[in-house]
Amino acid sequence: MKYCIVTKIIIVCVLIIILIFCSMYFYGKNSIKIVQNANNITYGRYTIATRFIPKGCIISIENPIITYNSKDQHNIFYNSYQKKLIMNLHPVTNDINHKCHKNAFVISDDIHGVFYNNSMINHSCDPNVHYCFIFENIVMVATRDIMKDEEITISYIDYLKYDLNDRQNLLKKGWDFTCECSRCKMESSVK
Repeated sequence: MKYCIVTKIIIVCVLIIILIFCSMYFYGKNSIKIVQNANNITYGRYTIATRFIPKGCIISIENPIITYNSKDQHNIFYNSYQKKLIMNLHPVTNDINHKCHKNAFVISDDIHGVFYNNSMINHSCDPNVHYCFIFENIVMVATRDIMKDEEITISYIDYLKYDLNDRQNLLKKGWDFTCECSRCKMESSVK
C-alpha cells in the first residue's frame, strides 16, 4: 500500500515539474496558424509560424479529438462534434474512418489519436518540429529555429531509418503522396 502512495506522489511531482518546464518554454497557440491554400487542392491546408520560434520551444499542446484502439479501427464511435471536426480534415472523402486513419498519430502500441490542429501539419523528411506524448496529449517542440511565416513540418515516418526510395514508398502507401521536401530533392539530385 505504501508503495502505491509513494509511486503516485512521485508521478504527481514529475508532472508538476513537466508543467513548470512547459510553461517556461511554451510559445502558445498564437505562435502558429493554419492556412488554406486555395490554389492547390492537393497541398490543401498547412501550418505556418506567426512569429520567430526558437529551437526547443513547445509550440503546441493538444488534446485528441478522439482516441481509438487500432485493432478496432473500423468500429470507431463518434459524437456529432467529433464527426464535424474529422470531416473537415484531409483527405477529401466522405469515409470518416478513412479520414481518422490518415490523420491519426500513434500514441502507444494500440492507441491512436486524431488531433485537429496538429493534423494540419504537413510532412517533411527534414522536419522543424518533433512531437511526443504526455499521456494522450500531443506536444510539438521546435527542433531548430523557425522563422516567421515558415511552414511548420513534422515527419510522418522515422525518416532517419530509411533511404530516399523507402521513404517515398512508405509515404505513397500510407498517405498517398510523393514527398518533395528539401531533403528528398537534395538526395534525388545526388543519385
